[in-house]
Amino acid sequence: MAEIKRMNSSLAGGSYAASTMDLVIEQERSRRRALRLEAALRKYWVALAALAVVFVILMQSIAIYAMQRNLASVNGEITQLKRTNETLRVTVLKAQDLDQTKQVALAGEYVSRSAQTALSVDLDYNNFTGTAQTADQVSWWGKLFAFFQ
Repeated sequence: MAEIKRMNSSLAGGSYAASTMDLVIEQERSRRRALRLEAALRKYWVALAALAVVFVILMQSIAIYAMQRNLASVNGEITQLKRTNETLRVTVLKAQDLDQTKQVALAGEYVSRSAQTALSVDLDYNNFTGTAQTADQVSWWGKLFAFFQ
């Protein structure tokens, strides 16, 4: 390229005149520069679009995670409230049953016992003598335990 310019300048008598070859070469250079710039811009826009897609996906994932966390806490609260509700229901049923028993007792004029009218029971006497287990009714574990005593 420099050789062509030198030859043209020597032929023109010291002043350089642009030849058609030089113009074609410059146009080719500018076209290649424009193509490189266009390719670089295209890569830039593709990278920017990919970054935007990744950002959108990341934001959706964060939103889904937050929603799942909130759902889990709400489900925990619901479970806790169900347990509390069941406990209160049992307490109410017990209180209703006690009130009903008290009303029936008062309507029938039942008398509660005092400490002076309490019955004494002798627990030393074995009331269950006929219910002793026979040898064939005792399990092998009971037989083994009796053997080591």
